[in-house]
Amino acid sequence: MAAFWFLRHRGRLASALLAGFGLANQAVAEALTARGHRVVATDDRADPTVVAAASEIGIELVGAPGDDEVRAQVERADVVFPTPGLPEWHPVLT
Repeated sequence: MAAFWFLRHRGRLASALLAGFGLANQAVAEALTARGHRVVATDDRADPTVVAAASEIGIELVGAPGDDEVRAQVERADVVFPTPGLPEWHPVLT
């Protein structure tokens, strides 16, 4: 909930990066887009079901990004939501 407070009170529409696009972050994407936030998701294994979910929600999905692309996405985002279980060594967390 703290993240939603942060996004809502910044004085402008925020951009969110969802690192991993499984079921948990798909629900986060739906909630954020419903509130007017810009959402980008990355997924290391963007299979057709993940691609279809991103398209249905209407967000940009960066599939199998390299480390540099992940870091660039993190720099552009106002807030980052790592998927549950993302390993500590993942570039989004380093």
